[in-house]
Amino acid sequence: MRSPSLASLPLELYALDIAETTWEIMAVQNQAVLADRLDAFEQFPFGLLLWESAVALAQWIVSHAGLMERSRVLELGAGAGLPGLVACKVGARVVQTDHLAEALLLAQANAERNRMGGISRFLADWREWRCEERFEWVIGADILYDRHFHADLEAIFQRNLAPNGVVVLTDPGRDAALEMMVYLERRGWRVDWEIQKVRAIRPEEGDLLRTVEVNVWTVRR
Repeated sequence: MRSPSLASLPLELYALDIAETTWEIMAVQNQAVLADRLDAFEQFPFGLLLWESAVALAQWIVSHAGLMERSRVLELGAGAGLPGLVACKVGARVVQTDHLAEALLLAQANAERNRMGGISRFLADWREWRCEERFEWVIGADILYDRHFHADLEAIFQRNLAPNGVVVLTDPGRDAALEMMVYLERRGWRVDWEIQKVRAIRPEEGDLLRTVEVNVWTVRR
């Protein structure tokens, strides 16, 4: 079995100012470089990149810090780990999960870089989910792009969300995400929506101040 490693990845450092804290996040910047290395992964490793949805979720967490303090948070598709790190910063007990071992290594490396300890992590496949713990919050940034996983995600919400718990998901406006929200409403969930504006992660040349609107979905039983 191949041992996961970050050594060969073209990682770049991002400095993100969120709520008077500068977060140093390592992630892959050039998606094309990953495309050239697909033979090293089972599927495209989207989680190794940093996305605006992750920044939007981190901002949302800060604005709801009082609610998250001393609560249990499950992060699905943690990737580079920014939202989970911010949740830990505001006082939550965080568990980060991803299906990609390299992503969990990257999340751990970013936690160490930002001196954030106490976060648990485990490798997980949504189709073969094993976790039975309940959480007050289930969070995920840009995890709704594949329609094939929507039923699996809803099953995780059912299994792992504590009574009166909340699911918070961010998405840049994909059709698949809207379809997921319609599906959840039909399944009896209450869905609310708002928009967070964030600075573009990979702005086009000459447009360094471009902002991106990210959908924030909150889902409750």
